[in-house]
Amino acid sequence: MAVVVFDVADFRTIYPQFSELTDAQLTAFFDDACLYLDNTDASPVQNITLRKSLLYKIVCHLATLSQRGGGVTGAVTSASEGSVSSSFSPLQSTTENAAWWNQTACGAAFWMLWRRFTRGGYYVPYTRYH
Repeated sequence: MAVVVFDVADFRTIYPQFSELTDAQLTAFFDDACLYLDNTDASPVQNITLRKSLLYKIVCHLATLSQRGGGVTGAVTSASEGSVSSSFSPLQSTTENAAWWNQTACGAAFWMLWRRFTRGGYYVPYTRYH
């Protein structure tokens, strides 16, 4: 099985809004993305095309959060332009951490796609030995 190799030019084509971030910054976000989603043969996402899409969505999410500056997290509740002000609601603690992902469009898209891998259980058939 292959791993996703981060292609900065490809990422910039898909997400041109990050043109001001350096290649090193985007690569660091990809390295972090691999901490959220396993990018090895043991990954729960075996389809390499889907895994690439998910990893790129995580990079987009992390890059978007970084552009807020000052380590701000939480949903934007208000913003103004004259004399620049904004306010954010604190993240609500949930067992699934959806609030953190839903701070950005890319994060929300990742979360919705990721849900299929986190729902349900693992069935182990019972085998009776004599």
